[in-house]
Formats: sequence, C-alpha cells, structure tokens
Amino acid sequence: MVPVLAGIALLAAPTGCLPDDRQIDDLERIKRLRSQLEDYYKTNDSFPESLDGFSPERSAWGHAFAYRSDGESYEVRSLGRDGRVNDCSTRTDICGDLDADSVATNKGWACFCSK
Repeated sequence: MVPVLAGIALLAAPTGCLPDDRQIDDLERIKRLRSQLEDYYKTNDSFPESLDGFSPERSAWGHAFAYRSDGESYEVRSLGRDGRVNDCSTRTDICGDLDADSVATNKGWACFCSK
C-alpha cells in the first residue's frame, strides 16, 4: 500500500521550474511574431493595430495571442494554459507555471520561460 501512495504523491507533486514544451513553443512563436512586427515597423514606421495576417495566429495552448499597440510600441502575450491575462510584474521567469503569460514588447521580454 505504501508504494501506491508514494506513486500518487509523486504524480501530484508540482513540477517546480521545469519548462513545459508548450512554454518553449510559445517562446519560439512569439520570437517569430516579434521579427515580423519589427519588419512591419521598418516598412511602415509604426507597428500594426492588430495581428491580422501575421503568423502564427495562435499560441501553443490554442488561444489567440493578445496584442496591443499604439503604433510606437506593442505588447504580444500568450495567455498560457488558462487563456486569461495574468500579471507578470512580480517575476520574469515563468517556467513551470502553466497558467502564466509569456509577454514580449518592442523593448524586449517582460515574462518568459528562460530555460
């Protein structure tokens, strides 16, 4: 009986700071979007109002990327597993927190899985 309980405890244990493959995939997707946004800026002297026509359109979690821009700056955000906006102002490394948002701006990364 004890080995069974130990196995259940092991399955329920948090993953700590181990990245999920979807977090790593989101990082790569956002890198591609950032490159496209920078190219757009070089051609148009402003960032686009939306991500319409840009690829990829969805995060590794299946949610549309959240995006906002005033033309001079932008923020692109993957909403994580839960699909909701989560504050990342208190930390930047989100590895292992599957609901955390990956966030990039034209200035750099605000929150991301750095592993």
